[in-house]
Amino acid sequence: MPTVTRTCIASFSVRTSHALPVESLKESLQFIHDIRDALISDDIFPKDLQAAVLEPIEGIFNLDDDDVKLSLTAYLSISNASEEVYRKIQKMVKERYPDSQMLSFEQIKKKVQEFSRVTPIVSHMCVNSCVAFTSKYEDLHACPRCGQLRYRTKGKNT
Repeated sequence: MPTVTRTCIASFSVRTSHALPVESLKESLQFIHDIRDALISDDIFPKDLQAAVLEPIEGIFNLDDDDVKLSLTAYLSISNASEEVYRKIQKMVKERYPDSQMLSFEQIKKKVQEFSRVTPIVSHMCVNSCVAFTSKYEDLHACPRCGQLRYRTKGKNT
């Protein structure tokens, strides 16, 4: 039994030796407080998102257009697939039904945003998932933790 106890203590001390510095913990706590205290009316939220949350849609969508219904059904049916899958479906439909006005991926994506009034909030991330380039990091060009560049530079190896 004592051997197991020593092993556990040794294992614990090795793990705790890699603990985050106090400054990093303070920074994380500040982010938690910022998230907790955020309001939908804060400038960090796009105006269209604020409107969608503060003024929700009360009516029923008009889906009388068969091409919009077809596009929406395809888009929602493949929600976990790539854009390329949608484009291939669109191509197949147009080959079979040349008069079809099935919407492009971009058009149906925009239509869904109009219907739902939900738009994506895009935040750049460190390639190593260290941080999101938001809040106090939004103007940085490299990760403050690992030093990786935020954007890829054009060149032979990109």
